[in-house]
Amino acid sequence: MMTTRAGGQTIGPTESHVARASPERSGLVLAALILAAAVANLNLAVANVALPSIGAAFDTSQTTLDLVAVGYSLGLAASVLYLGALGDRYGRKMMLVLGMLLSVPACLLAAFAPGAELLVAARSLGGVAAGMSCA
Repeated sequence: MMTTRAGGQTIGPTESHVARASPERSGLVLAALILAAAVANLNLAVANVALPSIGAAFDTSQTTLDLVAVGYSLGLAASVLYLGALGDRYGRKMMLVLGMLLSVPACLLAAFAPGAELLVAARSLGGVAAGMSCA
């Protein structure tokens, strides 16, 4: 397929596409992003396994247990678009690092939460951290 430029010159298909070089460490970047996404998905499923034990330990209602299970997804869904825009503006690498750094205290807060309300808040904060990491 031939394309015509504004000046009337005809160019071939190879000249009309700009070749892009891949980053130097594209394999490492891809591995880091896959690892971040895997950690985020692992945190989605981890509380579901422990829901019966959480319900017995905190003597909570089914509604609260549902919030524990969905809190992470809620934090992730509520923040990923806004945090993606911040990543475009300030750099995705910085957002990934901040998200990973925020996920550690969020997980520790969830692990040692004395009540179901703090557990729901910690899970939501973990979802926001995942939104940073995946943005």
